[in-house]
Amino acid sequence: MKWSWLIILVFWSPILGQELTYQSSSKLPQPLEESSGLVIASDTSFYTINDSGNDPILFEINHSGKIIRKIQIKGQNKDWEELAKDEKGNIYIGDFGNNLNSRKDLKIYKLNHSDLHLNEIKPTVYSFAYPDQKQFPPEKYELHFDCEAFVIHEGKAYLFTKNRTEPFDGISNVYEVNLESSKTEIKKIGEIQLCKDGWYPCSVTSASYENGQLLLLTYAKIVRFTSFDFEHPEENPFDYIPLLKIEQFEAITQTKNGTLFLTSEKQKIIGGNNLYKAVIK
Repeated sequence: MKWSWLIILVFWSPILGQELTYQSSSKLPQPLEESSGLVIASDTSFYTINDSGNDPILFEINHSGKIIRKIQIKGQNKDWEELAKDEKGNIYIGDFGNNLNSRKDLKIYKLNHSDLHLNEIKPTVYSFAYPDQKQFPPEKYELHFDCEAFVIHEGKAYLFTKNRTEPFDGISNVYEVNLESSKTEIKKIGEIQLCKDGWYPCSVTSASYENGQLLLLTYAKIVRFTSFDFEHPEENPFDYIPLLKIEQFEAITQTKNGTLFLTSEKQKIIGGNNLYKAVIK
């Protein structure tokens, strides 16, 4: 792994922008060693999921990372990568992990707020494919079709892709999925040039949207849009907030007052498997 990029970013973090102040950390339990999505469930708990190869379970955890309960989802966890929440409290699971850019069965699962008290939920399923992908997989310089990040806004899902191009071009494609149509409709609405420092510091692993602020998480930093216009994604200014820790960060969420929560996946060499509470200094 090219962890040298992360080490460089830690030492040079002052030139990238503001920093995080970590207020607390908790070790996640063994069943959540691959936590890959995080949204607020209540004032005292979160929902999280594991990524590919794990059971299709939505976990509710408290602020110390302890599992409160498990909700069985009637569906396959082919490569769950992200959670999102809409204004009505409905929860969405992004089954759109696509490391090889070869999948043709991408899905978003919707869990109705009224069903979240149940121990088993049958979700609404939205199936889609990227309208501009013609080869499966495409050429290496066109590997723009992996995804680990999305948010919900006014009845639509906005996907921010994880760039795997060779050579790396630092672009995240933005797609809009209409969740209020009888037929799943998806369109590409723009591209965001995040950075060109390499795959590890510049590839998007999670997203969170609250009070107009969009946060895109990478392994080394947060790309922050203090005000995000979904109709013109390419025109939004942003800054960088370094994470200052060398872990495989995979999920981020934020409260209305601006407190951030992040999870990292367990890795043999660098550790991880943590739940962090942080604020922007």
